[in-house]
Amino acid sequence: TYLRQDVTQEADWARTAEAIRTQFGRLDALVNNAGESINKPIGQLTREDFQFLLRVNFEAPFLGMRACFPLLSESGGGLVLNVSSVAALRGGPGGTIYGPSKAAMTGLSVAAAAEGARLVPAVRVNALHPGFIWGEGPVEALGEDQVFVQFHPHIVVAAAHHAREHVRFTFHHSPARACQPRTVGREPHQHVAHPPHRFCR
Repeated sequence: TYLRQDVTQEADWARTAEAIRTQFGRLDALVNNAGESINKPIGQLTREDFQFLLRVNFEAPFLGMRACFPLLSESGGGLVLNVSSVAALRGGPGGTIYGPSKAAMTGLSVAAAAEGARLVPAVRVNALHPGFIWGEGPVEALGEDQVFVQFHPHIVVAAAHHAREHVRFTFHHSPARACQPRTVGREPHQHVAHPPHRFCR
């Protein structure tokens, strides 16, 4: 079962949350995985580019959490996973808007984790920072040569199935105890198959 929605629209989130409540009576997890990237030199970026990436990569996760927090808590305390990016922690050429938009998502996750911990039952909030995920879309957008010029050797390119394993690990191993936010990006290489650094209650 799925519902088609625009993640940047408040009304769509409200409709989706209500449909979940009506059809299933509970919500155990929310994954904010919708995202967009625009890779251009700063001089070629427009204000519309800026506003578009902020709407998709920052405002949309906020709207999703706001709509779903009550249902997650009512369901016994659930989990939110916001898929950020290693670009939030390491800048790169052409990512003048993308990286900061993902950094905003990471900051949102830290604050939401603290707020979710106060709910009874608590809602955990985690942020995932994968490196470059190999796929047709990114390669078409950047060109295969540019993928390696921009991302290697700083970030290890990984296949999409590694990201799926990373998400699965987070859902099954995210601790239900207080912990401090940790940063990623200190190692010379980042690979999405590594255990995730997370924000949690």
